[in-house]
Amino acid sequence: MKQPLKLRWVLAHIPYDLFLRSANAFCKAINERTNGAIEVEVMGKDEWEKKYNNGEQIGNLGVMKRVASGEIHMSQTYSTVLGNLNKDFFALDLPYLFRDHDHATRVLDGEIGKKLLSGLSETSGARGLAFTYSGGYKMMAVNNNATSIKDLEGQTLRCGKSPVSEATFRAIGAEPLPMGVDGFAESVVAGECEGGENVFPRYFRSSVNTVTNTVANTEHALFLTSIVISNKVWDILTEEQRNVIKECAQIAATEERKESLVDGAAAKQRALSEGIEVVEWSDKAINEFKAAVQPVYEQFGEYADLVAKIKNS
Repeated sequence: MKQPLKLRWVLAHIPYDLFLRSANAFCKAINERTNGAIEVEVMGKDEWEKKYNNGEQIGNLGVMKRVASGEIHMSQTYSTVLGNLNKDFFALDLPYLFRDHDHATRVLDGEIGKKLLSGLSETSGARGLAFTYSGGYKMMAVNNNATSIKDLEGQTLRCGKSPVSEATFRAIGAEPLPMGVDGFAESVVAGECEGGENVFPRYFRSSVNTVTNTVANTEHALFLTSIVISNKVWDILTEEQRNVIKECAQIAATEERKESLVDGAAAKQRALSEGIEVVEWSDKAINEFKAAVQPVYEQFGEYADLVAKIKNS
């Protein structure tokens, strides 16, 4: 009897449950379509470190290095992490790049997204399979009644670890503190920042609700992640196996993005019910934000062709 192909998917980021649902959806689809011919083992990064790395911790880029070497077969990581491996991924952080979720779907699941994902393999040793949200649209978690960018001026605000995100915050008059979501709450407590960008599904999971009292629902960019597989694994797969893995990754991504939106809506309602003020910015305030960040597009003119294709999709 032929032995099943065994793949190991390592959850690279916490809170694990946000990433676990993508992995579980992939496992379910793979099992159904291959009748058990491909088995996927899912484990947390800390579990992998203990079992395979003598307990030594590895960062986000460390996970991708292990994916490139084939030590880790599959993972899911932030687009900002992938930007360090292929700079085109940083373009996805540009403010107000996506008009709505339908536009994002056309881009991410269409030829533009496919080209970005396949291009990753040329620079990183890993191949992108599909885009996921793990959050959706970003908002600002702060401690003042922020109704426009003027209310954010002069504040030190946490942003994603992306040069585009940093430039965006500077353009609206804030001082960016690039860091992961995981330490956001602790940084507010320590006085390192006064708030910053987050997404509703992570607002309570990262305990940011305990250190901020207002959400300015700016929806200024999408928080994106991607399912990736090692080139070392990909190169030994048959064409049939590749096709089914791509198909199942897309199924998992589609389900995950839908769940992220549902999750975000539930978190927003919870915030309202717990007395956290949710400020929906007016069209005027959004247009002021858009106008302020136009120089960011000029600063990153290297993405002009890609941006034009995205805008026209």
